[in-house]
Amino acid sequence: MIKAPSHRLAGWRVIVQAWLPFCLALLPLFALPPPAQGKGTLAAVFPPWWPMERAFAAAAAVAPVRGTGALASVVLVMARGEGTAAALSRAGAWLVVDGRWAGGCRPIAAQGETGS
Repeated sequence: MIKAPSHRLAGWRVIVQAWLPFCLALLPLFALPPPAQGKGTLAAVFPPWWPMERAFAAAAAVAPVRGTGALASVVLVMARGEGTAAALSRAGAWLVVDGRWAGGCRPIAAQGETGS
């Protein structure tokens, strides 16, 4: 006789089925080269449940903000030195990558620029 799975096991299966595709989608990010040390633009990926204001404030406390990503939790910053990536991680960023690899991110328009 086959036993039906317990409710506890069924709950775990739902969680795994929901999170597995998300985790697999993130794997290519870990294959990206590390950010350039001390120069250029960095993309900081903060927890997705953080409001944009919180991610923006955390990044701005570390380095000048250049823009935001397609997701509210991605912020572009100008590196201020070799410790910028580590400082962003301490500020709550899950991942810091070279800004050139952050597709979908847009810099903030300079004062006086108009978008087209």
